[in-house]
Amino acid sequence: MSFAVALVALLAFTLGLQLFGVVPAAAGALATLSGTLASLRDPAADDRSRELAARRGSLLLLRAAGAIGLRSLGALLLSLAPVLLADAAGWSRLDATGEALASWELLAAGLLLFALLLAGNRDAWRHR
Repeated sequence: MSFAVALVALLAFTLGLQLFGVVPAAAGALATLSGTLASLRDPAADDRSRELAARRGSLLLLRAAGAIGLRSLGALLLSLAPVLLADAAGWSRLDATGEALASWELLAAGLLLFALLLAGNRDAWRHR
């Protein structure tokens, strides 16, 4: 039963990544970085405009990092719900579920789910 609970938690985490928009937020951060670097490499730009672009880009990237962190935290908290529910119901102890989460079988399933998530969001990774 522990493996089943761990698998549900993994599915909940994958759903949380999708629900909270972690991948599109990361894609937006990469687009911001790309735009900032293009501004810094622009040969027509003077030092003042480069410095302003660097400051603006750094603030936007800092905000994006915070947003990605909060969204990821939401996905993590969502994945904890089935684990805590199973423990409270007596279906699986926390330590047994933790061991199942660290098993190579579940790690392989997690890599597969993450690859499917990225494949499903491939449009989000394109620079606009």
